[in-house]
Amino acid sequence: MALLNPLVLWDVGFQLSFFATLGIIIYAEPLANLTEKLVTKFWKSDINTITKLINDNIMLTIAAQIMTIPIMAYHFQRISLISFIANPFILPVQPMVMIIGGLSVFASLIFYWLGQSIAWFAWAFATYTIHVVEFFDSIPHGVIILGDFWSNMILWIYPPLLFMTFNWSIIKEKNSRFSLCSSCCRSNDCFCICLCVYAGFWRAAASAGDNRFHLTFLDVGSADAVLIQTPEGRSILINGGSSASELSDELGRRLPFFSRQLDWLIIASTQEAQLTALPRIVERYVPENVLWSGNLQASFSAQALDKYFANENIPVTQAETGQRLTIGENSFIEIQAQGTRGSVLLIQYENFRALLPIGIDQSTYDVLEFGNTVGAVDVLLLADSGYAPSNPSDLFENLTPQLVILSVAAGDPNGLPSKETLDALDGFSLLRTDRNGWIDISTDGVEMQVVVERGN
Repeated sequence: MALLNPLVLWDVGFQLSFFATLGIIIYAEPLANLTEKLVTKFWKSDINTITKLINDNIMLTIAAQIMTIPIMAYHFQRISLISFIANPFILPVQPMVMIIGGLSVFASLIFYWLGQSIAWFAWAFATYTIHVVEFFDSIPHGVIILGDFWSNMILWIYPPLLFMTFNWSIIKEKNSRFSLCSSCCRSNDCFCICLCVYAGFWRAAASAGDNRFHLTFLDVGSADAVLIQTPEGRSILINGGSSASELSDELGRRLPFFSRQLDWLIIASTQEAQLTALPRIVERYVPENVLWSGNLQASFSAQALDKYFANENIPVTQAETGQRLTIGENSFIEIQAQGTRGSVLLIQYENFRALLPIGIDQSTYDVLEFGNTVGAVDVLLLADSGYAPSNPSDLFENLTPQLVILSVAAGDPNGLPSKETLDALDGFSLLRTDRNGWIDISTDGVEMQVVVERGN
């Protein structure tokens, strides 16, 4: 997987799968032997059935959790104590969920009604799983919330844990095999030191950047999520889209591994589809500051974010037309227009200019005089995933962008982008997230470079 896509190493799901498998490889057999010894003390006969039951439903999941808990603590800033009790109740039915669920998928490719009929059997096991999870989730004090400091420090559990694991037998026999133990300890000490040095170098390299200004349009479906990374190492996120998993994956690939903090979160539109992912994401990628524009009551997610920011004492600044937010040397974000639906953002780094009309409406166009007050830009983001009334042709003619970006889902259910919009863009360079994936634009202030996930 890493050979095909090296970026998968930064994917949280990949990391958890890798360390869970590693935990099973390393600890499953020792825990199984421990179970057999303990069971033998209490049952003198027919211990195979009891031992297998304990190993399959308890020890196996503990073996996986030994290695995954530090990763989960780092990424989610919490440790679940109740999971040790919940997993044995959930694990036995998962093979049935996967097997019957898989059969229903394959059967539906032949006869839809057959796949649907088989799926009813999987539904029972899936429903049981959900109810068990919800029951254990309702138990108070089942989760330990960690601060950012502890979630970072907990990764250092791995060196001593692995040292103890691979040297346990030697440590037990240190009196009789002192010289061998000392040699092994020295080797492992060197390994731990090298690991620490490598981690420090990795952190420094990851946060150093490439001395270029990056404007990345993330692939989050028919919504907008734009990540700005300045040469000074600052990170600014604009909106987030509807999928927390997609946004988390996109951010995890780009932000430094040892830093999960945003310098600014900019709410440029309060529509539900633009913010659904953010209430979960801001718990992991905590913004130091928030710039807010748009009606607070426009969506459930907007209200949830407002409540979270208040509870966490995160400063929120209300956007105003003409307001300029300095994000680095020779770089700023300026509010070109602002209304109840959101705001129009102008991003500038030296000679590079990009216009993001994320929260635009008809009255906003009048304020902007259809782009005449803005002037020429290098990059233009289409509003509302290419919806024709939100993207008048006069805007393109007045802004004369070198590159137009369309953020839209493949097979958008509303039929976006509109044909009228695409026709109006004839002659302009257009990149689309549904075809090109994420789109990264980097500049030194003079020249612009564009890299896309797929295509040219």
